[in-house]
Amino acid sequence: MTRPLTTAANGVPHPKKMNFEEWVKWREEKSWKGLLANIHPEGAVPGCVVASPSKVKPDYWYQWTRDSALVMKTVLDSYLKGRKEFRKLIDEYIDATRIMQHKETPLGGFATGGLGEVKFHVNNEPFTGEWSRPQNDGPALRVITLSRFANHLLDQGTDAEKEYVKTVLYDSKLNTQSVIKGDLEHVAKEWATPGYDLWEEVRGSHFYTLLAIYQGLYQGGLLASRLGDTVAAARYIDESSKVLAVLPSFWSPTKGIIRVTKDHGKGRESVENAHVGDDTYGKVSELDAAVLLATLHAGEGTEWLGSEKVLATLEELSKAMLAVYPLNKSRKVPCIGRYPEDEYDGTGLSLAHPWFLCTASAAEVLYRSASALEKSTEELVITDVGKRHFGRWTTESIVQPGSEEMSKIVQGQRELGDQFLEIVKEFGPSDGSLHEQFDRVTGVGRGARDLTWSYAASITALEARRGE
Repeated sequence: MTRPLTTAANGVPHPKKMNFEEWVKWREEKSWKGLLANIHPEGAVPGCVVASPSKVKPDYWYQWTRDSALVMKTVLDSYLKGRKEFRKLIDEYIDATRIMQHKETPLGGFATGGLGEVKFHVNNEPFTGEWSRPQNDGPALRVITLSRFANHLLDQGTDAEKEYVKTVLYDSKLNTQSVIKGDLEHVAKEWATPGYDLWEEVRGSHFYTLLAIYQGLYQGGLLASRLGDTVAAARYIDESSKVLAVLPSFWSPTKGIIRVTKDHGKGRESVENAHVGDDTYGKVSELDAAVLLATLHAGEGTEWLGSEKVLATLEELSKAMLAVYPLNKSRKVPCIGRYPEDEYDGTGLSLAHPWFLCTASAAEVLYRSASALEKSTEELVITDVGKRHFGRWTTESIVQPGSEEMSKIVQGQRELGDQFLEIVKEFGPSDGSLHEQFDRVTGVGRGARDLTWSYAASITALEARRGE
């Protein structure tokens, strides 16, 4: 007997029959359940954040440095809001990080490049097979997450916890063995070295990686200064300024977008490389959801978070995606994938699909922009670049804070954000699970099941919707 589309198995309304506000609450509960299930799952060591429980086609039964740092930042932020039961998870993540940092990897050891290693087995041993190395956004994102935790302990911790910060997290020693300072030393030295992007495909200089490194160096520099490591602090801040100065060069006035990568280098000699001999990986549009993710993960306090250039890039990415997936036919708001030319289908190379985390990131960008505009006491100056986004709601060139026109923009951004999340509602399975991708034609889940990053991205989008 087929269950009618009115109730789920547990008797609650079927998620597709819920009104949007009911679904938002349900989605957040399910996302937390899925995320937490992937931290120290059965068969993995404490502190391990698996990318997905999928072990075959695809095998994501690993812990990626980047994914783990992003997921644990979501956990840490919730801990700081009062979920004290998460403290054990944070402590175990740090313990696991210390072990992995001091492993000898194909890139080297703790002070010889090994911190740019990409992924580890679930027993904290490094993956040693052929891969896209290095990826230096991982250690930078880890600095962002753990610096926040360190400052919390310095503000509110016991004497023992403050000593923990000064020994385990940041020891202020020249030949450091500590977690945060080790990562800082690595990215301060390696940030200009070409590496691979967050999708592990393209070698070069990447907007996402550099913004993450900027934020990591800047936050790490502030922590170093607070702990009296003034010489290192000055160096980290100086290097962060150099990184920040590079970021505007990713803007393309001709295309009107933030380009995802420049200064391309030779890619992998691998069967997983869909474009051997083409260092740009076929990305002629230069559009990529990675730009949105960069501002969400590392744009705080910079000109990039919610900037008109990011919003213009979102508009161009949305237009491109409308034409890519059959699923977007007749839609005004598109399902969003990684980039228009993508060929990764979740298990191999053919035709790519939309991603849940990319679609959620579009919503989050809009929610965060709306919150910033609502709180702003400055007028909004709309240039020709900004008109491509703000022109949806106004014809004005200057909008005053708190005005009716500003309210129209804020409301419009929030409604547009909801429309992106409506896509997650429409194609997310009724059991609350989220795959990496959903089919370009049917909307059925594709690729890795229960992707931890998909859960984290949906949580942060919903938090942004509440103005958090």
